Amino acid sequence: MSNPDSEAAVDTDKGVSARQWQRGKHGGRRRGGVVSTVKVARSRLKKSILKVSHSPRGPHDAGDFGLAPTDRLSAGAFGKRVTFSARNGPARMGGIHRQNGARPGIHGFCGDKSIRVDRKDESIEDLGGTLLQSKSFDALVKKERWVEWASSFRRSDPRYQILRFFNDVAQEGADNIETDGINPELRSPLLKAFSRASVFTVWRPTSDDAIRKMMTGEGTGKGLDVKGKSAKCGMLSGFVPFLQIHEERHKHMIRTLPREGKIRVYFGAASTRDEAAQTLGIVAKDMIQAVSRAKSALANPKAGRQIQKEAMEKLSWDMEDPNVTKINDYEESNCYGFEISERLFWEAYVIEQDISRDPSSKFDTGRPSEPSYQDMNFTAIRKYHINEKDTKEHSGPRAVLWQHPEADHPMCPRTLLMAYEENGRVVPVVSDFDCFIMGSRGVRYEKPLPPDQLSLMKWCISQTKIILDNPKNVPWTKRWLDILKENAVKGVHPVVPKCGFADPKSYCIIEHAIRRLEESGAVRHGAECFNYYFPQEIDDEFLVISDTLGPPGTVPWKKVGVSELQNLLCQKIEEGFSFPLNPKWILCDPGWRKVYDALLSSALPNVQTSVACWYPPDSGIREQIEDVLQQHPGGFPTSGIKPPSHYEGTSAMDLAELDLKHFMTVQRARRKLRGLIYWLKTYDESRQNNARWSYQLRMESGEEIEMGLDIAQV
Repeated sequence: MSNPDSEAAVDTDKGVSARQWQRGKHGGRRRGGVVSTVKVARSRLKKSILKVSHSPRGPHDAGDFGLAPTDRLSAGAFGKRVTFSARNGPARMGGIHRQNGARPGIHGFCGDKSIRVDRKDESIEDLGGTLLQSKSFDALVKKERWVEWASSFRRSDPRYQILRFFNDVAQEGADNIETDGINPELRSPLLKAFSRASVFTVWRPTSDDAIRKMMTGEGTGKGLDVKGKSAKCGMLSGFVPFLQIHEERHKHMIRTLPREGKIRVYFGAASTRDEAAQTLGIVAKDMIQAVSRAKSALANPKAGRQIQKEAMEKLSWDMEDPNVTKINDYEESNCYGFEISERLFWEAYVIEQDISRDPSSKFDTGRPSEPSYQDMNFTAIRKYHINEKDTKEHSGPRAVLWQHPEADHPMCPRTLLMAYEENGRVVPVVSDFDCFIMGSRGVRYEKPLPPDQLSLMKWCISQTKIILDNPKNVPWTKRWLDILKENAVKGVHPVVPKCGFADPKSYCIIEHAIRRLEESGAVRHGAECFNYYFPQEIDDEFLVISDTLGPPGTVPWKKVGVSELQNLLCQKIEEGFSFPLNPKWILCDPGWRKVYDALLSSALPNVQTSVACWYPPDSGIREQIEDVLQQHPGGFPTSGIKPPSHYEGTSAMDLAELDLKHFMTVQRARRKLRGLIYWLKTYDESRQNNARWSYQLRMESGEEIEMGLDIAQV
């Protein structure tokens, strides 16, 4: 998207016609071009249409002129036909230009030639109307180009894309979305005027830098697999840096990298990739030799303790595959990469490099150094796999690394970004929009939550009651993590669907939203209102997106606080909207009970139908919620136990999930160890019993026991 005022001026020398240029009569070599005629037709409407009729004579088309096949202009352009003529000079986007007092003209581009709508009398054929005044024509076209330029930004705004998608859902009513999907192109625009259905959505807002990068295509929204935090400032602002640590001591505080682990790194130029690959080859050779010497030292019984200790450390360099494998699958998108061992990557890119991020420097991210988040980034890279049950279509994009084009050198770790291999390209990720609530009016929810999710909601309510029954001066996330650990020991660990928990219709809507907004990646997962396994703390700010926020012309999105959101939700219920609420909000967080009560007490049939889908009357869930509310009307105490300020959004939950994962790993190891000890004990007892049995058998047969063999020794 180019600024319409940014085009360079064209000289005022006499132009060469497009036909002359095509035939080579200007003295230059013959090349392809386009002969086009711009016809400005008289119209009785307030707007006239500038139509570009063209006959291609080369590899170019009308779009090369910087004009769309149909551009709308204001009223006033009547009855003129203006011809294009080619001019020497570099290619330029279409626009209005003046130079040295020359008469203005419209300039487009065709290949490497600038195109001018000449205003000379001999180039304008009067069709019987008043001659078009150049000044008004200039202003006319300039205004329309500015409008189109600004509109292109609006269309690429992920907030606008979210609005458009959910408006399509409302227009169709989503009655058969599970089987037919959403087909807005098959619907008449007139249906929107007569549709009573509407949708509004509530989101955790992402940063302005992230929105801008999604608009320009520099970044794509991240999914739940990428837990690393995005940069708040510096050259990487909005992106998610791979390196989440910047203190030297933290280099050795990450978890042990697997011997078979692989990682992919991409660059914007093949030469940069090749330079990095050459350096990695040298480091890999040194690591292989060091591992070989370490194995020899450990095999030597005469080696000293210090030598053996150093040898054991070098064994951490052992790699299943030390090769640097180049990847050219995305070279058409100027993405050149290689795949290497995680251990080789960490040694060459981190251990041997400077990882500092000095405050206010271009490398500063505004984030603390967190080894835990570094482990999470590695986990995201390892998650991608393809097998018979998990095809690439269902496993989602592959998390890889992208080297920022402004990196100081190819081996710089501070400019490495988390990225996705997706849609034939490699794009760095930015923070996405986390859906909080999806409300609708006129969308019929007929199928209730699946039985396993109803059971999970009951479990969520019962565990919340346990926390409220035993108050402690500990944040919610830590309390819930303890609950998950206790239940993990009992084997309670449900599998979360790809798009999260939800009723069938809500799940399909989110699934289609992810598919529709795939290019920007604005939406990657389901809504928080259905998160029954790990409900989070309430944020301080939300983004509401809807064209029902005010009269026509109102900006269809705005940021609100918790109280304002709750009041808005109550207002929406009165207007006939319905939406699910997470039971944790109702039981623990101030102000959400009144929203829940407003849902239950609504007299509107469509609201009650939806509520019956999310809280079935015969399930016992409503009674369970009411029982906890009566026992703990004050909810969860939050005074003085708020989490650290740098744990905004999902940060606290991400760290808790990592803690839970490590806990479950340790528990599995303990179970295996207990099993091994039990097996060894059983084996030892079996050997002793066999020895006693053999001794008794030999005594009964009258054989002598040589050397008085002791049973314990046997």
